[in-house]
Amino acid sequence: MKRTSYSPTLHVLPNGVRVVIDHVPSLDTAAVGFWIKAGTRDEPRGKAGVAHMVEHTSFRRTRTRTSRRIARDFENLGAYANAYTTKEETCYYVRTLSDHLKPVLNTLAEIVVAPVFDAGDVEKERSIITEEIRSYEDEAEEYIFDLAEQHLFGRHPLGMPIVGTADSVHGLTAEDLSMFHHHRYHAGSVVVTASGNVQPALFLELVQQATLHLTPRRPVRRRSTPAILAPSEQVMAWNSQQSHVLWHTATAGYLSSERAALTLLNVIVGDGMSSRLNVRIREANGIAYT
Repeated sequence: MKRTSYSPTLHVLPNGVRVVIDHVPSLDTAAVGFWIKAGTRDEPRGKAGVAHMVEHTSFRRTRTRTSRRIARDFENLGAYANAYTTKEETCYYVRTLSDHLKPVLNTLAEIVVAPVFDAGDVEKERSIITEEIRSYEDEAEEYIFDLAEQHLFGRHPLGMPIVGTADSVHGLTAEDLSMFHHHRYHAGSVVVTASGNVQPALFLELVQQATLHLTPRRPVRRRSTPAILAPSEQVMAWNSQQSHVLWHTATAGYLSSERAALTLLNVIVGDGMSSRLNVRIREANGIAYT
C-alpha cells in the first residue's frame, strides 16, 4: 500500500519529555521508540559497558514484571520488542498492531522508566555479555573496528567498545547500573517516537501517564570532545584465513556542510559495485571478496 506523506509533529510534555508523532492512518500497525541520550561516551571512567548492560538488564525485571511476564505481555499480543545501545544513545522499541498500543506501550515504558537491577539478574547478564564480547573478538572483520576506535580515541569513552571489555564488565555491579540509570534516564534526555496508525491526542496522554515517574527536565551533562591522536599504524597478528585492513581518520561532523561531499566521496571510492575499490580490487583483479 502506498503511503501518503505526513509531517511528524513534536510535542513537549510538562515534565520535559519530547514526543514525536508520525500519524499514518492508512496502516493497522504502529512502531514506538524510547530514545535516551545515554551511550558509551557517557559512561564513567572504569565502567565501560555499563550503558549496554543497563539496556540488557532492563528487560530482566521491573517494579511489576519479571522477564517471563515481559516476554508474555509483548508476544501474547503479537508485538515485537527489542533494544540497542550505541556510543551516542540507547533505544528501546516495539512494533505492534494499533489496537494493542496501550498495553504494549505501558510494558515498554516500564522497562525504560522503572527497571529493577537485581544482583542475580546482573550476574546472568554479565555471563551473556561476556560471551557477546568473545563472539565479536572471534570475528576479525568486526573486531578491527573496535581496535581502530581505541587507537583513534585512546582513553576517551568513545574509544571503548559498546559492549565494554571482559575486565570492565566483570567489575560492574547492580549499584553501578542503578546509578547510571538514575543520572542518565531522566525527562530531559528522553524522546518518545511513534509512527503508524496512532491517534496523537491519545498517544500523548498514554505517554504522559507512562512517564510520570521520570524526573523533570534537568540539564543534560555536557559530553567531552575527544582529543584525536596522531596518525599511526597498528598491525595485529590473527589466526585467520583472511587479512583485514582498515584506514581510520577523523572527518567533519554530522552537522558539517562537508557531510554531503564526504558521502559522495564514500560512494565513489568504496561503496557499491561501481566504486573504484570494488572495480579494481574485486572485479578487475579478483584478489578479495570485499
